[in-house]
Amino acid sequence: MISDFCVLADPLCYFLGYFFKKIVQGCVPKKIMWSAATLSETLRHDAAHYEFEAAPGKLNWSVMKDKRDKYIIRLNNIYKSGLEKANVTILEGWASMVDAHTVAVNMNDGSSRQVTADHILIATGGKPMIPGGEGVAEHCITSDGFFALTEQPETVRRATGTKNSN
Repeated sequence: MISDFCVLADPLCYFLGYFFKKIVQGCVPKKIMWSAATLSETLRHDAAHYEFEAAPGKLNWSVMKDKRDKYIIRLNNIYKSGLEKANVTILEGWASMVDAHTVAVNMNDGSSRQVTADHILIATGGKPMIPGGEGVAEHCITSDGFFALTEQPETVRRATGTKNSN
């Protein structure tokens, strides 16, 4: 089974679909957070070397989070509009391959469809996971959890990896 997907049928759609699903939902918010941290660090450590007299103030995390979330919504709407203008049909739900050219889709609205095409691209969404192990789950959050934080943590340590699907 494949979840959270859109089926796309040509190179333009591939690019837009990939960008829409992967970049906007994951990479863009991470880049915004990285940029805020880098800017703060640069100002804190380098401002005096360039004769700036004021040090940066404390980051207003909740305002930045709100602006970041609104920006992501705006980008989603822009790319969704682009897909619609390109006459791309986005199917969201659970899917499985019927054969090399057919996908059976259980739509999020409860309906079912089969899609047949010469070329089918399934842009899957991914969900972060916390690996097993004693004490791991109690001391970790995923990137989704990090993006949901309403208050700035004092420190953050990042670990990443890819689950081998073999």
